[in-house]
Amino acid sequence: MNLARQLARAVMGRRLPPTSGSLAAPGLDGEVLVRRDRWGIPHIGASSERDAWTGLGFCHAQDRAFQLESIRRLASGTLSELIGVRGLAADRLVRRLGFVRCARKQLSVLGPGEMATIEAYCEGIGIGLLSGGGKRAHEFTLTRSDPLPWEPIDVLATAKLISFGMSANWDAEFARFRVLTEDGHEALAAIDPDYAAWHPAGAVPGTPAGPQLDRLSGEMAALIDALGLSAGSNAWAISPARTATGRPILANDPHLPPRLPSTWYLAHLDCGEWRMAGATFVGVPIVAAGHNGSVAWGVTLGLADTSDVSVAPAGQDPSDWGAVEIIREEIRVRGRSSIVEDVAVTARGPEISSPGDGTGHSFFLRATWMEPRPIGGLLRAPRAGNCHELRQAFSDWPLMSLNVVFADVDGSIGWQMAGDAPVRRSGSGLLPAPAADPAYDWEPDPVPFEDMPGSSDPGCGFVVSANHRPLPEGTGPFLGVDWADGLRASRVAERLAASSSWDVADTARLQTDLESVQWREVMEEILAIRPRTEHAVQALRLLDDWDGRVGPDSAAAAVFEVLMARIDRLSVDSAAPRAGRYSLGADVSGLGVPNLLAFRRAGRLTRILRERGGDDGAGWQDLLSAALDDAAAKLVWAGGSGPRGWEWGRVRPLVLRHPLSRIPGIGRILDVGPLRTGGDTNTVWQAAVDPLDPLAAPLVIPSLRCVVDVGDFGRSTFSLAGGQSGNPFSPHYADLVPLWARGEGVSIAWSMEEVDRATVSTLRLLP
Repeated sequence: MNLARQLARAVMGRRLPPTSGSLAAPGLDGEVLVRRDRWGIPHIGASSERDAWTGLGFCHAQDRAFQLESIRRLASGTLSELIGVRGLAADRLVRRLGFVRCARKQLSVLGPGEMATIEAYCEGIGIGLLSGGGKRAHEFTLTRSDPLPWEPIDVLATAKLISFGMSANWDAEFARFRVLTEDGHEALAAIDPDYAAWHPAGAVPGTPAGPQLDRLSGEMAALIDALGLSAGSNAWAISPARTATGRPILANDPHLPPRLPSTWYLAHLDCGEWRMAGATFVGVPIVAAGHNGSVAWGVTLGLADTSDVSVAPAGQDPSDWGAVEIIREEIRVRGRSSIVEDVAVTARGPEISSPGDGTGHSFFLRATWMEPRPIGGLLRAPRAGNCHELRQAFSDWPLMSLNVVFADVDGSIGWQMAGDAPVRRSGSGLLPAPAADPAYDWEPDPVPFEDMPGSSDPGCGFVVSANHRPLPEGTGPFLGVDWADGLRASRVAERLAASSSWDVADTARLQTDLESVQWREVMEEILAIRPRTEHAVQALRLLDDWDGRVGPDSAAAAVFEVLMARIDRLSVDSAAPRAGRYSLGADVSGLGVPNLLAFRRAGRLTRILRERGGDDGAGWQDLLSAALDDAAAKLVWAGGSGPRGWEWGRVRPLVLRHPLSRIPGIGRILDVGPLRTGGDTNTVWQAAVDPLDPLAAPLVIPSLRCVVDVGDFGRSTFSLAGGQSGNPFSPHYADLVPLWARGEGVSIAWSMEEVDRATVSTLRLLP
């Protein structure tokens, strides 16, 4: 523990919640036992389903009180009340999008079972905040605030927030719009990344996607005419035929920004009617990756295009194309006067902030996850008895687009894309559509669930999901184009196909694979670059000897990553000098986060390197030489003149950051790191590189890893980039980080005998 953390603990105290003895919990049907293991993972034993979910809410509130408060405020657009003007940009966008407005409508269509689950979870949070934590969490002291109670509408608003944050491709639409308006349609066509034809499609591992149809040009023409313009996650399941035990294995590692506390919270729930163990998502009563003793599941982002942006000239009356509701929003800002804004909710969705000042346009966002439809999916997972039943649970899933990978004790495996996807009458959602043109409206019903991509028990013996394209071009319904590159999927499929004796340990090692498939694709072209400086010669020599592994101790890996980012930047800037940075992921939302295009650069880079080869037209070879010179110079600046100082983990360390670490002096108390880790955007060990700043901290990491032995569940392993607690002075704040960094994990006890052996403390909640 560093000195700053020691001093803070001395001043504020540890404030650890009680984990033994008994507490009054009015409203319970019966006694709830919360038995924690050495890692702080609770085993929640209850006599009713309602009490089990109440117990989960209680544990979330005990261990993650301030995280819950932050999520609730962000989803409701009240962050500025807590942190002042720094939260204003997020609050303004959230109020326009109207997560709370959407949540109110969602309440009326929830099934009674789902509603009971959400109500019980909120009751548990209330009990935990009131009597489960002792003194209030340290962050409340630092921000001079108190937690507010949770209601079902907060859970649903949180689900809408998550759906927005994990949706494709509204931010990509804005990025394309900026390039189009500032650099022209030829620039956009030249730099926009598309899915590489040789990368795989998810439905049949190893099958190439095929060339993408030219949808962009028609939509650009429509915009020019109408507006007068001149211009990451991995999951796979292995069938019994490919495992050493004859039981299926399921692996999942969702990718999220490197933040503390973790989004995930490990737990085991037992209500008598069902049991379930795995990674819960703080703020919603679900197990997103885990098992129920019969079937195991994991999720990745589906990246189906579930939202569309519409655009109109500023000042145009939106009532010209349908009914408009004006909603007045008052945003209270700590230390300043409140801000009052009117939000127009139209047939094209609510009017949202312009991605930049001075565009002269108004923008509107419509999304399937805004619609009030029944929610099943993960809320119904506890009762699924096999793969088929789990798949059917997702026939009602109007939230974020997901790929659900599953395996059951009968030996079946499968994958299903879930989430409502719109059926567009015109266009394909690549760019903002003219708001006044009804031709760009949606059909009343989304793509039928039966038509969504999926696969059951394929002959190859495995299914793989890595945010890549789900179907080859020209097959199935149109679901979008903004898929992640298929390199991670290619590598996983390559490894899985090479063995028929997989076990839990081997599968966990595959989750930490650092092989660069992209290096194989471009090494010939890269090694042909002509260096012009002494350091560039040194950098090229490192690449010539490189094994292609993006390891933390590899200087060649750093050369490759910085060089590829520089080639990308120079080639994009030459075609689109004004707005090309938006194609590289520059923030278009005003929230300080990269847009989706930052994560799908590899296919375009490989294609242009292959296509141009030895071409020296327009100074291509000079551009490559300049990129190599610049990359070497950047590494000298970052790590000195010797290759040892260029090692990838040294020049780009990982720090797990707390949201409050932006406050001066707080980061040393709440952050963890630096850690030397490897990986890049396209390795199985995901550590996404910022194309605009390749030595910046990874954009996303494997925030959770789990490997489930389907049938011998106690042998399964789970790991967080963090720990169970959000308390920086708890032994469980970051105790799982060393295991995570080594690619290891811990088990969640499953049988009652295992739970008895694992228990180190027991807390009784009494009605």
